[in-house]
Amino acid sequence: MNEKKMPPCMLNCPAHINIGEVLNFIKQKKFLDAINLVKENLPLPASIARICPHPCEFKCTRNFKDGAINIHQIRIFLADMFLNKKFDFEIKENVEPQKKVCVIGAGPAGISCAYFLSLLGHKIFVFDQMSEPGGMLKYGVPEYRLPKKILNREINFFDELEIDFTGNMKVDKKKFNELKNKFDAIILAIGAWKAKKIKCVGEENFYNGIEFLRNIKVNKKKMEELVDGKKIAVIGGGNTAIDICRSAIRLNAKEVINIYRRTKNEMPAEISEINDAIDEGVIFKELLSPTKILLDDENKKILFMEKYKLGEKDFDGRASIIKTNEILTEKFDLIILAVGQDVEADFFEGEKNIDGTIKINDCFETSEKKIFCIGDAIRNKNRIAINAIADAKKVCEHVNNFLLGKELICKEEIADVKKNNSQVKNKFRSERLEMKKRKACERKKDFDEIILPWSEKEFLQEASRCLNCRGCKKNDCE
Repeated sequence: MNEKKMPPCMLNCPAHINIGEVLNFIKQKKFLDAINLVKENLPLPASIARICPHPCEFKCTRNFKDGAINIHQIRIFLADMFLNKKFDFEIKENVEPQKKVCVIGAGPAGISCAYFLSLLGHKIFVFDQMSEPGGMLKYGVPEYRLPKKILNREINFFDELEIDFTGNMKVDKKKFNELKNKFDAIILAIGAWKAKKIKCVGEENFYNGIEFLRNIKVNKKKMEELVDGKKIAVIGGGNTAIDICRSAIRLNAKEVINIYRRTKNEMPAEISEINDAIDEGVIFKELLSPTKILLDDENKKILFMEKYKLGEKDFDGRASIIKTNEILTEKFDLIILAVGQDVEADFFEGEKNIDGTIKINDCFETSEKKIFCIGDAIRNKNRIAINAIADAKKVCEHVNNFLLGKELICKEEIADVKKNNSQVKNKFRSERLEMKKRKACERKKDFDEIILPWSEKEFLQEASRCLNCRGCKKNDCE
């Protein structure tokens, strides 16, 4: 098995985008070369740039000196340069006759599969339960983070690559069996759309968090009527919970309170999202967990919450929680539950894991012949779009080999960091340019995008901070 050596940013990117080379192209003002390099692994560069948590920045060698390169906003600026331009798609001609592949699910994983397999010369048919492609990107992520018009522009390649899309189709067992008989291969990219529940008396009085975000996209006026002037509680500490809090603020809620069983420091949500929520007026109440909901005579919801304290770290590295036997109560007009999502795949009769995710091998094959699965349907954590897209790139290679009757090589090459090709300690200091955002007092009034664009000068200045490194030891970087 070969071992790949990568710079630390590239290694920590789930899609293994060659970020250093992208920045190198930008420094030379070869912007088309830069975006083409991104699109080799990422068919939705402008959309994903906006919502990706950018794990690449955590491993940037500049962290040892003066702050990681702001890859987040560099990628947004670069991708936006090409939003309205058409790309030339180089479709590979297969020796074998063109194969028909069905992709179930049109979220980031499914869209990416359609893209990569189309370029390999296959005919792709995509089916989704919603009316338009986009999945959670379109029906879950609020517009202030990812404007619909940007996502729609990036999905235009469906027409150019002649990808067949069918919406408003919920796949059941009967339909799934029909698809199995019709297609040469099927990729399940169904995501995780089923809201988790908690053990709480009166849980029927919770509003489903996923439905809350989806309904804003489908009927915003109706949701404004539901929320306007109301006192809202949001249960949960992930990015979805924070999205709900900030969306409720924009729907003119009187008060939005986030309730979480640990503290903000242990929240799985991105720290930047939490800080933005605080700036916009969301109130955080920590170390509380719901136990019961009662309705009063005015149909107000009385939420009973058990108080916790933090204990030792658990197997995930987060502090455990310890009951204090103290119960607090508070009244709300609406309580929204957002504590995670489960996979809903009753139509699939193959092997599943205990948590309901679909069981696969190293080639993303399920226990059913010619059925592959990727994305949120195969994992119960780290459910971020860039992971789903990384899956798509890998599975398409396996599916292509399967369709052409070739052996499926299921073990990945080992990736490691290239060491000490450059030292930081002798480099000049160059402070990181931070993300530009609209003021909280303005942005919380609407769903317009909160990120403000850089100038080209700022864009080039930040890209120039890249050290073209291949990793370095900490003592070389001080």
